[in-house]
Amino acid sequence: MAIIPGGVRVGGFIAPTDSNDVYPVVDPLYGIGGFRVVAEEADMLAIPQQRRRVGMIVYVDAEQMDYRLATSPATATTSITDWEALDFTYVLPTASETVLGGIKIDNKTVELNTNSQLQTKTFEHNQAAASNTWSITHNLNKNPSVTIVDSGGTVVIGQIDYVSKNELTINFTAAFGGKAYLN
Repeated sequence: MAIIPGGVRVGGFIAPTDSNDVYPVVDPLYGIGGFRVVAEEADMLAIPQQRRRVGMIVYVDAEQMDYRLATSPATATTSITDWEALDFTYVLPTASETVLGGIKIDNKTVELNTNSQLQTKTFEHNQAAASNTWSITHNLNKNPSVTIVDSGGTVVIGQIDYVSKNELTINFTAAFGGKAYLN
C-alpha cells in the first residue's frame, strides 16, 4: 500500500486531546470493516481486501442504498455479488392494523407502537358451544401463550397442542364453553 500523504503512523490507540474535544479522531475511509459511506457502487467495489470484514456495511450515496459484505474478504472479488442489499424501508400499516408503523429489515417487519416498543399481537377465541376439544386458528405466526377461562370466568387448565405456528388445539377432561386468550 502507498503512504497516505498527511497521515501519521500510530503505534497505539487514537484519542482526542480531551473529553470536550469535538473533532473526529477516525476517518472510516481508512478503517477496517465497520460502516462507511461512498459516492458510487464502484467506490464500494474498490474497497481493498485488507479493509474488508464480513458484515461491514457500506452506504452508496448515488443509489441511496446500504450494502452488507456477505463473503469473506479472503474469497471476495470486486463484484457486486459479494454484497447483499439491505432494505431499511419504513413500512406504513394498513387502515385495519393497530400499529402505527414499523421498520422493515431484511424483509422482516418489526412493528412499533407510539412508545417505540414492540407491539404484541393477541387473539381472543370464543368457544360458544361446549366441547372437550377446542380447535383454534389464530394467525399469530408463533406458538402463543394461552390462558383459558370457562363461561363463569374461572381459569381452566387444558392440554395445549401446537398444530402449526397459526393453529392449536386444547383438550380438556370435560366439555364446556368459554374463552381462550392468546398472546
